[in-house]
Parts: sequence; structure tokens; C-alpha cells
Amino acid sequence: MKKGCHTIVGAAVVILLIPAIAGAWNFDYEIYGNLLDSPVEYNGGSLVSGGDGFIEFTLDDTGWPLDPDARWDHLWTTYFEPNYDTTTPDAYRWVGHFTGRFYLEATNAPSGYNGWCEGTITPKITIWDEDSDGVLDFDEKWGNNLFDARLSKLCDDLSAEEMACKWGWGALASNYFSIKYPPELNRLYNGGNLTLMTGCASATEPGSWGSIKALYR
Repeated sequence: MKKGCHTIVGAAVVILLIPAIAGAWNFDYEIYGNLLDSPVEYNGGSLVSGGDGFIEFTLDDTGWPLDPDARWDHLWTTYFEPNYDTTTPDAYRWVGHFTGRFYLEATNAPSGYNGWCEGTITPKITIWDEDSDGVLDFDEKWGNNLFDARLSKLCDDLSAEEMACKWGWGALASNYFSIKYPPELNRLYNGGNLTLMTGCASATEPGSWGSIKALYR
């Protein structure tokens, strides 16, 4: 029997304790980083649920060239160019999918929201094809584009204070993602959320976005 999550099977009775919602972090943020630098790391201040905060995420750049020009060529041919989306008229786009880790911390917040947690971030970066011609123009490459990321956290016993033994999912988004050459930094800002649960997930019981959603179908 696993501690903290019990399934009891009797003659004709099955009792399953479903994880309960513990609360949600809502945050505004202003963070800086650069996709063409190594390591790919964005961090900065955040206003979390009425308190002070800090947010950071890193992307896995294993195998990416270090030279910015070579790195961009690799990103374009590997992540963006093959994923040209023409499903929406007047909103053609190139979409790159990435993976990484995030860290979120809150202090001086209402009770239940202080502490820190970390987890997986899966960003989707969209570069808009403004003239829908399938060719990446100068202003399309260097303009403001969309950064949209899923956040998922598994209880790994590394969290502090009220965040201990909680898990959850959320999102982080910004309409201000742009390509910059180092050492110039891209400023990302907007809002996000992380809904926290209490329950059975742990580092030895890996979950997924699909499995989390399946609990509530």
C-alpha cells in the first residue's frame, strides 16, 4: 500500500481517493534570456499570487551549435521550417516545440502559496508568416512572436514550505518573444498560472499532461 494514496477493495466496494485542488499560483513576470545563447536560460522577477516571486526556465540545447548564426540555422531547419502551419487563413505560421525545466518561487504571499517548486516546461514558439507566402522575411524573423508554454510539476520532495508534496500543471505565455543576437537579451513578459494539487504523484510515479487531464474526464 502506498503512503498518502489508498485504494481499498472489499466484497463489492472500491474507494478511490482522487487528489484535491490545493490552490493556484497566478503570476505576472518580466524575464530575460536569449535563444541563441548557451545555456538557454530566462529568469527574472515575478508577482506571484499577491506576493514577491522569481521565475526561471531553461531549455535543453543539447547538440545545438554555439555560434549564434549556426545556432539559428540549426533551429530554423530543425524546429521551425518543417512545422509550417497553414490551417488558419491569414494566420500562417512556423511552430517550434521545445523542452526544458522551470523554477518558480514565492515569498510574502497569502498563506498556502509561499515556497518554491520546479518542473517541466514545454514551450511552443510561433513565428508568424505575416504575408502568408511561406518565406521567412526579415521583419518576421526579428519581430515580436508568440511564446506559449505548458508547465507540469510532479511532487519530488524537493519543494519547500507550503509547496511540499504538491503537483500540478499550468501555462506561461507572452506575445513578446523575439530573436536576438547575444549579448542582447529578449524581454518576455505577460502572465501565467500554476494549479497545484495534493495527491499521489511522486518522482517514482511519473505522470503526464494526458494522465492529469484523464483524472477529471
